[in-house]
Amino acid sequence: MNYEIGNSPTGSQWFALWTRSRQEKTSAAMLETLGVPHFLPLINEERQWSDRRKMVTVPLFPGYLFVEIASTSELQLCVRNVPGVVNFVGNQNGPSAVPDDEINSVRTLLSRGAECSPCSFLKTGDRVRIVRGLWRELRACSFAAEPDLGWWFPWR
Repeated sequence: MNYEIGNSPTGSQWFALWTRSRQEKTSAAMLETLGVPHFLPLINEERQWSDRRKMVTVPLFPGYLFVEIASTSELQLCVRNVPGVVNFVGNQNGPSAVPDDEINSVRTLLSRGAECSPCSFLKTGDRVRIVRGLWRELRACSFAAEPDLGWWFPWR
């Protein structure tokens, strides 16, 4: 199959993939091997062990990565069969597309070196308003497929 890596395949959309715990990088590497356009936003975090501290690269959205494919069952099945992938994020009607603007916003945020990390103290349904920084005045409402995962939808 030709996924036209590096270019947007005609009629393609971004979809979020739910992965097994700590399998995001493995799944992304396999998608790369298959030539599937994907996006795994990574951040650097300082982790402490009993004897040292170290900067490690971790996913911004633990348990998730994004793929850009045409919405066909053949391509979705191919992606679902990638080791570490559990399923597409969606509902009973199938996978839900992620707007290009949302992917571009995350890319812009990371490219500007903005400090960001998952927020564990917010609960599903909480509404927030950003008061400083790149997304100043953005308002968002959280949702999660699993407890304690920080996904946000803009609201006005």
